[in-house]
Amino acid sequence: LAKRDDEIRLILGGLHHAGTRQALEIAESYMGNPDLKEDAYDAAVKVLNVYGWEDRPTALTLLEKIADEAPTPKIRSQANDLIDKMERYKSTLATWNGTQIFKIPGVSDGRKIFETVFEPEKDFDSEDIVWRVVLPVFEGGGRLDLEEVYGKVDFCCIYLRTVIHSPVDQEVKLDWKVDDYMKAWLNGEPAESGTIYLKKGPNPFIVKVGEHGGDWNFVCQITGTDGEPLDDLSFER
Repeated sequence: LAKRDDEIRLILGGLHHAGTRQALEIAESYMGNPDLKEDAYDAAVKVLNVYGWEDRPTALTLLEKIADEAPTPKIRSQANDLIDKMERYKSTLATWNGTQIFKIPGVSDGRKIFETVFEPEKDFDSEDIVWRVVLPVFEGGGRLDLEEVYGKVDFCCIYLRTVIHSPVDQEVKLDWKVDDYMKAWLNGEPAESGTIYLKKGPNPFIVKVGEHGGDWNFVCQITGTDGEPLDDLSFER
C-alpha cells in the first residue's frame, strides 16, 4: 500500500475510475488527515458522481455532509452541484458498464451495424466480453453523452448493462430517448418503452445503442406507472 503522501494523492485522484463503494471508503479514510483532507474530499465527490447513482439516498446523505464540511469552497460547490444533478435526474439510469465499440470494416451504415448481432447479444454472460465503467456525463435533457465516454465515432454500436434491484414485485414505467438507435433486454427478454415488470430482487437490464453519425447519446428513465419518481430502487453495475 502507498505510504508517501504523493503516492496516496495519486491513488485518490484515480479512485473515480473504479467508481465503487470500496473506492469511496478509501477516500473517506483520509478525510481526517490534515495533509490529505482536500484530496480526500475531492476524491469522494468524484467517486460519488459514479458510484452514488447506485444508491442515491445514501449518496445524498454523504454529499450533504461534504457540502457542509469540505475544506474548500470549490469542493463544497461541487458537492452541491452533484446533489442538484441527482435530484434533477432522480429517475434516470446512470449506473452502467459498457462494452468496447463494435464496427464492421468498410460499412458506413449505422442502421446495418445496429441490426448486426455481435458477441454480447449472443451471450450476455460470455467471459470474452470486457465490460468497463461508463462515467455518467450528462448533456441536455439528462441524456448520457456517449461521445464523452467513447469519443467521436460514427457507424458503430455498444452494449451497456446495469442491474435494477427492486424491493418488491412491481410494474413500473420505462421510457427512453436515443440518438440514433436503441433496443433493450430485461431479465434476458426483449423490452420496450412503456410498462415493464420488475421482480423482487435483481433485474439485469441491457441496452444496445447504435450510432450513424452526429451526436451520440441516450437516456433511460424508470418511474412509477403514474410517472412519479421511485425512491425504492437501487442499481448495480
